[in-house]
Amino acid sequence: MPPLAFLSKPSIKVTLEQEMIFVRPSPSATPSDDPLLRGTVVLSLPKRRAIRAIRIKLEALSDVYGGIDFPYETEKILEKSLHMELDGEVLEAGNHAFGFAFILPSSSAVYQRCSYGRCRHFVRATVDYAGPLKTSSSSSPIAVWVTANPTPLGASPEPLDTSLQHYSSDLGPIAVTLSSPHLTVSSLIHAELHFLSPPQNVTIIHISCLVTQTFVVHYKDPQRIARPIPKRHLLTKVDISAHATPLVPTPSRPIGGAGSCAPLDPVREDPNPLHELKFEEEFRYASLFRVPNDDHIRPTTLAATEAKIRVSHKLVVEVRYRLGYEDEDRLLTISRPVEIASCCCLGDSLLLPAYSVVAPSPSQPLISPRRNRCLCNTSLAEMRTMEGLALERASTIVGTGDSEAERAMEERVEREIAEQRRRSELKTAPGHATAIHLLR
Repeated sequence: MPPLAFLSKPSIKVTLEQEMIFVRPSPSATPSDDPLLRGTVVLSLPKRRAIRAIRIKLEALSDVYGGIDFPYETEKILEKSLHMELDGEVLEAGNHAFGFAFILPSSSAVYQRCSYGRCRHFVRATVDYAGPLKTSSSSSPIAVWVTANPTPLGASPEPLDTSLQHYSSDLGPIAVTLSSPHLTVSSLIHAELHFLSPPQNVTIIHISCLVTQTFVVHYKDPQRIARPIPKRHLLTKVDISAHATPLVPTPSRPIGGAGSCAPLDPVREDPNPLHELKFEEEFRYASLFRVPNDDHIRPTTLAATEAKIRVSHKLVVEVRYRLGYEDEDRLLTISRPVEIASCCCLGDSLLLPAYSVVAPSPSQPLISPRRNRCLCNTSLAEMRTMEGLALERASTIVGTGDSEAERAMEERVEREIAEQRRRSELKTAPGHATAIHLLR
């Protein structure tokens, strides 16, 4: 056999315009803005062939596993096909390109990979040759990374800018501010705690920020639903004034263990104990935290997304402290439900490429898809370069004392202190957990 004999075989290949496509499900009954998945099928013929048809198929498969006592189940959750009838048309030797487009429902399940299963989309093309033997050739499946964007088309995820007010019988009134230029996987969060007037001497041992991640796994049988125990993920305190380990961020697809490791951010170390809080002493604590990458934190599932594996999140602030007359630590927890977008929801990924007036559209068949960047592979130094002004603004949202929230808190302080003094004799027993009430 000649060494290049295999080149005489025809081949078919699929190339997508974008390897990642963003969907935004409509939360109401109003019509949704369904995106188009565009691509090109390239048929390479070493000699003239009569073609009967070209078939293109878009499929989505979902694998779920709810844990012990639950089965492993695979289900086809989406299937669309296009059929191009050529009726035996003879094509000359060479490359022949055929464009195609699928309408992808905005409620489609997004790409998923976690301990409880996965969801993936792919496109495959098949060419049927004319003739009595009815032979055919098929392409390799090409992955499509479907990602949900909670904001309108072309817009980055909305910033996080929220204030929580809490009263603790041990620590007094506390104001918590959480800020982020955009809350996504691997993004930065600025957290500040303002202790206004503690009713007694307290040792603040440690302040941390966490994300509680909850999965709900749905099976074909609507009565079979798995609810694994939520997992808590500690957010790393980072020092934005230091330099991270050098790493040039590269275009990335959301593939676990694809060979691109996340940069090592400079970690901030707090003193231990953090602070000796005196009676009625005002104290502010602020720190910058980074959300873990997509190997640990999966994007929040939007309400209208038809997903078999649904993910929800809570942002948690924990204060570990000790009263002067006790030997055991106490823990104060303040939490808030949040929506964490995908690490690929960046401005340069969400905006479509612009075409010039001279060349309003691509004139050549697609030979490679448009790549998307992932925030997981972005170093802290580059994030500071990209979002320096936004981060600076987030780090200064600490309250000036003139805002309505500050004034309301001061009034609440006076009421709570007066109430606490009236019941000062009712001390909490040593080691007993304090009640947590999130004030909205």
